[in-house]
Amino acid sequence: MHLWPLLAILEAGANKATPVHFEEANEFDFWSHYCILPGEKRERKDAPDHFTQDYYVDPLVRMMRAADHPHRGPWTIRVRTFLNSWHAIEAGEGNKDWRLSADYATIFSNKALMRDGLPHRVPVVDLAVWLFRSEEFRDDADAAELEGRFRSRFKQDPADYELLFEYRHENAKEIFVAERPRDSEYRKAIEDALLMTPDTTSTPKRCPVSLPLLDDDDPIYMQVKELLSLGSSGIILEGAPGTGKTWYAKQIARKLVVDASAHTFEVQFHPSFGYEDFIEGFSPNEESKSGFRMVPKVFLRACDAARGVDTPVVFIIDEINRGDPARILGELLTGCTSRL
Repeated sequence: MHLWPLLAILEAGANKATPVHFEEANEFDFWSHYCILPGEKRERKDAPDHFTQDYYVDPLVRMMRAADHPHRGPWTIRVRTFLNSWHAIEAGEGNKDWRLSADYATIFSNKALMRDGLPHRVPVVDLAVWLFRSEEFRDDADAAELEGRFRSRFKQDPADYELLFEYRHENAKEIFVAERPRDSEYRKAIEDALLMTPDTTSTPKRCPVSLPLLDDDDPIYMQVKELLSLGSSGIILEGAPGTGKTWYAKQIARKLVVDASAHTFEVQFHPSFGYEDFIEGFSPNEESKSGFRMVPKVFLRACDAARGVDTPVVFIIDEINRGDPARILGELLTGCTSRL
């Protein structure tokens, strides 16, 4: 999320010597040039209270963004993070004239690209393939020419560039095609790769079994493991809708459990969800005199699964803020509190 605001201002000509004029309108122009979903014809509305959902594509996190995203996201990152927190950039009156600080690349590397004490530079060929996907190249172009176009458009001092970006040569046949793909082909390929389904960005896709597990050094997974090592048994993932909380919860569960089908349970809270849906409730039964019998619901089934196993059992509650704890937990809430 930090890379796009940096690229936008580099393209505008920001450097360490002279300020460059850059406003929110320039931010929208950057996203409209590089990240509109191919074939999208809806009119963008810049006002934050009039926006079109699923207008932009953010390929780095493989998610859709609303049409007011540059107003809410990258611009905020530039002001609150680059300027006020990191001091990696300087701004004139009204935050319209910007200049890079002398050590901006070092700051960006330390703050955004560091993992386990080592910098992980941005693979420039992968990035350039996205940025220049609709542009023409010479017939004999190769990966080096992609890098050259990137360095020409997003100018930096060589030392700063080397701190942030990594070039790895790739076979030209794996990069270039003879004709520009149609918008419909681009769109299908992009939507197939998204972690969030278009037009329903609050609902992540079901993770197929074949989807690779998170890396062991994934920062969120590492935080979860650290909390678990401290004795925490309940962890809340917070964030705006569409940022991947549910997806991460499912992926982390896959990393923690031995048998995903038997040791992972999931439920979604909503205002009408109650004790009889979560803990236990009556269900029709022809063999009972009353015509009903008490059956355990998802929470009790998870508890049964956890008995007698030494490995974790994960219970995922989606949309937990939409439920009424007293109605859903009932006397269980009192019992848990007394035991604590």
